[in-house]
Amino acid sequence: MKKRSMFQILAALFVAGIAALGGVGSANAASITQTFFDPLPSGAATLSLPFTFTANANSFDTSMGILNSVVITVTTNVAGEVQVLNINATSEPYSNAGDQTPVTLTGPSGLVASYIAMTTPVSGTVAAAPGPGMFTTKTLTGLTGSSPASTTITGAGLTAYEKPPAANTVTLSYTAGAATVMGTGPPGVFFEGSATAGAKITVTYNFTSTAIPEPASMSLLGIGMAGFFAFRRFFNKRNADV
Repeated sequence: MKKRSMFQILAALFVAGIAALGGVGSANAASITQTFFDPLPSGAATLSLPFTFTANANSFDTSMGILNSVVITVTTNVAGEVQVLNINATSEPYSNAGDQTPVTLTGPSGLVASYIAMTTPVSGTVAAAPGPGMFTTKTLTGLTGSSPASTTITGAGLTAYEKPPAANTVTLSYTAGAATVMGTGPPGVFFEGSATAGAKITVTYNFTSTAIPEPASMSLLGIGMAGFFAFRRFFNKRNADV
């Protein structure tokens, strides 16, 4: 009776070891995120566009697992000011006044993102010109805006983001082009201004890793197996002697 109980205990240890190993060799989702900043200058509109920025991200190390996708998010923060000019003898309305700039981000596999970043549009009224041949200027300061864009890279494009033989970085080149001023108004209303920009780039590697069995789980399995086979050998020998 005692020997049967011991057999049950050893068998239970063996099963527990198998259960503890459950995830060995199975796929486990994981990700690594890297973030790069080149912020707006401390003074509003103190630097003119174009604005360039290079982010050197660490390549994905393929020894960690299988790379499934790369998600690159770029956010452009724009700050600037706009002057609204009116040569008319009456006050005039205006709308959608602001600064805008074309943005491009390229990586080792080519174009990553292309979009227009802009400050939040402003509407209002500009006063009448004080006399013939004169104009009134209304200056809109403290204009800001944040424009994000995200791209997911899969398939063959992933190779360029994996750890190459001779380099450990991936270069992402960001450019915010020369600013233009936007605005809508009646004839006699004009817009001019200036802007600067900053950028935030986030690179996320999504990959599949392989779980490594914990030492405790391996020990539990080993004890169960050793005891199981030892008891089986003893049981078979006893039956042969009978």
